[in-house]
Amino acid sequence: MLIKVINLVIFQLAWFACILGAGYGLPWLGVLVVSLSVFGHLLCVRFDRGWVVLLMLSFVLGWGFDWAVLSLGAMGYPAHARLLTPVPIWMPFMWVNLATTLHLSMAWMKRRYAVAVLFGLLGGPGAYFTGMKLDAVLLGENLFRSLLIIGLEWAIAMPLLLVIAQSFNPRITRHESQSKPIQGANA
Repeated sequence: MLIKVINLVIFQLAWFACILGAGYGLPWLGVLVVSLSVFGHLLCVRFDRGWVVLLMLSFVLGWGFDWAVLSLGAMGYPAHARLLTPVPIWMPFMWVNLATTLHLSMAWMKRRYAVAVLFGLLGGPGAYFTGMKLDAVLLGENLFRSLLIIGLEWAIAMPLLLVIAQSFNPRITRHESQSKPIQGANA
C-alpha cells in the first residue's frame, strides 16, 4: 500500500513540475523531473523489459495523440512553453509519468475499461484545463469543442494505456523473494 501512495505522490509532483515549468517558461524542468522520477521508479521496481516497453509506448502514444489534438486546433502552446517540436517534449513525458502509475496507484482501474473511459473523458479535460489556467497550454477559441476533443482523446487513450500495460505486465517488486511474481510477467 505504501508503494502505491509514494507512486501517486511522485506522479503528482512530476505532473506539477511539467505544468508549472512550462507555465513559467522552464519547459525542460518537467522533462528533468519526470526523467528522475522514472529512474527512481525503475530502481524501486524490478527493472524488466515490460516496464521499458510500457514507458516507451506511452511516450509514442502520448506524442501521437497530442499531435492529433494539436492538428485539430483544440490546443496549442504558448511560446514560453514550447520545447523542440510543435508538441513540446514535456507533453509525452507526462504520458510516461502516467504510465508509471498503471501497475501501482492506478492498478484499481485494470480491466475496468468502462471506468477508464469515464476517467479519461472527465479527467483528461480537467488536466488540460488546469494546464491552461497555469499558462502551460492554450485551448482553442471554442473551449467546449476543445475540451470535448481532449475528453474523447483520453476516453480512448486511458483504456488503451491499460491494455498496453496489461500486455507488458512487468514485475512490481525488485526482489522476487518478497512477493509472488505477477502472472505473465516478462523475465
